[in-house]
Amino acid sequence: MSDISKYLVLNEERNAFDYLKHANLFLSQVEKDIFSLKWFIIAFHSALYSYMLLALQKVDAEQIYQKQKTNNNQKKKTPMEEFESKRILKFLTAYELLKNEKNMANAPYMPNNMQDICMTTLNDELRNQIIHFKPMVLGYEAWYPARVTLPLLDVLEFCIKKTATAAYQKYGVYRILRKIKKLLIKHAVIYSTREYLPEQLSDVNNTMALVKKLLNHFDIPINNLLIYFARTDQPTREEYKKTRAFAFFAEDKEIFSYPGLHISEAAIDVNEEIKYIIVIYDKLNQEKNQIKKAVILSHELAHISQFVQNENYSRKNSLLGSYLGKPCQDLPNGIDADIAAISVVKKLFNRTQVSNFIQSTWNNTRISNATIRNYDWLKETDLLWRQRKTAIETFCKTTNDSIPKRNCKKLKLIP
Repeated sequence: MSDISKYLVLNEERNAFDYLKHANLFLSQVEKDIFSLKWFIIAFHSALYSYMLLALQKVDAEQIYQKQKTNNNQKKKTPMEEFESKRILKFLTAYELLKNEKNMANAPYMPNNMQDICMTTLNDELRNQIIHFKPMVLGYEAWYPARVTLPLLDVLEFCIKKTATAAYQKYGVYRILRKIKKLLIKHAVIYSTREYLPEQLSDVNNTMALVKKLLNHFDIPINNLLIYFARTDQPTREEYKKTRAFAFFAEDKEIFSYPGLHISEAAIDVNEEIKYIIVIYDKLNQEKNQIKKAVILSHELAHISQFVQNENYSRKNSLLGSYLGKPCQDLPNGIDADIAAISVVKKLFNRTQVSNFIQSTWNNTRISNATIRNYDWLKETDLLWRQRKTAIETFCKTTNDSIPKRNCKKLKLIP
């Protein structure tokens, strides 16, 4: 009897899973061998393509083939000839079918605009340029393919959930997907360090390593985020003296001119997709207490997640803070960010040490708020907003501060 292990045996799911495994393998080697980036692009594209076809095949096995023109004069084909003449759908065509209710039995993939753009970029600008390489000089930094492929993990996961058999779940298909996500986040996050000397970059690298760990616990579109290291100890504006980091909408360009910040150049030069920015001041960057650093960074990442999920509620909290003169931690979005920060940091550090840090540094009100169970910051915002709405409308008409004014316009409180 022949040993089957001597043969390459493929079926649809084994083929897809093998591509996924190798995408993870090549991605893990990029830092040691940049040429692995080429093989990651090929393997990732092939994994995504294979799993899309599997998802379509699950609904109707025939729909994964291109439609053939009928020719009445053509000699009738044998079943084998018929099979061999079939051509698989092209990558982007398969993606279009994946989004179609009819082709997916009323359960289609629902993308945002980012996935549509990234699918085209992956296929046309990355994979095809490599597979059909023409005489030229082609160059990529690792962050570019990472930022293209990271949003597409959502497409991959959708297809895998539709198709993964128990055997391949046991082989670790979801574990591999998580590993790829972690590695992509590592490469995809863009940050600006243009004003630092080489000997000062050690703190930046340590801070960014922590940011990338924390990002695994927040649902944030990395492509829209810039981490900016301010070349100053802390804000000069008196009301922000205790600030070590803060998150804001990239549209708030007035903040770019704060002393120590030159973000307008960084944001434009690095990537035009940036919508959210986190500023990290030197005092936090050089902080040796990793728990303290993680809590502050997690709080700001939680705010970015709030921006993404509930933009209007984030703007309402910003307006409430401006009108009431209250610090962030006393507002619903700040309380929610504190709760999220503690939850995340306790997953990464000793829980007792995290609790001791909170007890020793936060005031009693903040500690009490951060331990509220099932806190609903949206509901609390609505309550506070209803109580103050008339006064805030008046405030919107009289304030000369451009950031509250913009929030007033976005919330349609003023024309």
